[in-house]
Amino acid sequence: MTAPADRIRLGLDLTPLARGATGLATYVRGLLSARAQLDVDAIVGFVNRPSIGSVELDLAARLERDVRIVHSRVPRSWLERWWRARPKAGIEDWLGPVDVFHASDLLAPAARAAAIVLTVQDVAWRTDPSSATEHTAAWLEHWFETSLTRADVVICPSRATAHELERAFGLDLGRVHVVPHGVSGELTPDRTDRDASVLERHGLRPGYLLWVGALDRRKDLTTLAEGFARIADSAARNAPLVVVGPDGGAERALRSALRRHHADDRMIRLGAVPAPDLAPLYRGAGLALYLSRAEGFGLPVLEAMACGTPVVASRIAALEEVAGESALLVPPGDAQALADAIGFLLGDARECQRRGASGLERSRSYTWERCARLTAMAYREALGRRRSRGRYAAATPSVGARET
Repeated sequence: MTAPADRIRLGLDLTPLARGATGLATYVRGLLSARAQLDVDAIVGFVNRPSIGSVELDLAARLERDVRIVHSRVPRSWLERWWRARPKAGIEDWLGPVDVFHASDLLAPAARAAAIVLTVQDVAWRTDPSSATEHTAAWLEHWFETSLTRADVVICPSRATAHELERAFGLDLGRVHVVPHGVSGELTPDRTDRDASVLERHGLRPGYLLWVGALDRRKDLTTLAEGFARIADSAARNAPLVVVGPDGGAERALRSALRRHHADDRMIRLGAVPAPDLAPLYRGAGLALYLSRAEGFGLPVLEAMACGTPVVASRIAALEEVAGESALLVPPGDAQALADAIGFLLGDARECQRRGASGLERSRSYTWERCARLTAMAYREALGRRRSRGRYAAATPSVGARET
């Protein structure tokens, strides 16, 4: 079924692009930006959203003009019932013949002949039940294990996620490829003529504390608010907290926590910003903060490091894996440790510079080209499994052996 010279016709789930500014959307855009390394002959994009049209989808079409996009407005639950009721039905009914379908966000479709590659960013709803609503958790519990059984190969962005999958679902790590995310080439420490105008447009002066990321339930926002309010160092106390990213359902909780600690007037809420504004915002920050109870990767940590900005983050497995010794890591839930870390770094210019330089050097190995090359290896293995051993066969290599 493969194309001549064993080139692959790829079906790719572009649904995250229809949801706007999320880490998953960045992941899909990153893969598209490094398409040459994916080593595929053609890409057919699949979007499963009721809405008609999206700026992000238009962007994907401009980025890769020969990406054909198929937009399904059929609710996911209806598709699942269709696939379960009709064993010969599959994603090919929507896309036509494809060799590999890459499910970029937790839910894999049924397929008649295509190999299935499933990306699992995290299983936070299982490892940290407070990170998802009851409705979301019930939905994922109902459908996710079906996705795992459909997948020939599973991609995880970190070893931490791979091992969580093993513990929570008994997944054979022989089916897992660890494929770290990359960082956009626009995210560098090199200032441009736009930097000052971007900060001025947002009403900022350099040296603020920066949070980038969706404000959702898994983020440790109570600790962020309390730690920010406890900062004792006078220099650090003058730095506002600039919060960038969409409301994932927990913005009200952050504002309430800041009010309880009489620090709400020191927060500047920007919401989602245009992608070109991110690099200037990272470069203008004195520190980047990223507090979370559960993560699969922690892309804002990597983005901040790529801009040479020192980072304070939670000491959880995925963030340790990404940041190494470059970030200053604090225990989840420890507001005083956060306050002390902020005061320490902003009060020691030499240490701040050292952490920034270390993070910049570490970030250079994280590229979308590398991510795409490792993803292409996952596609090839999925095809091999589908052909020679059947969809659900397991192999023996360890997760570590798959990471380069």
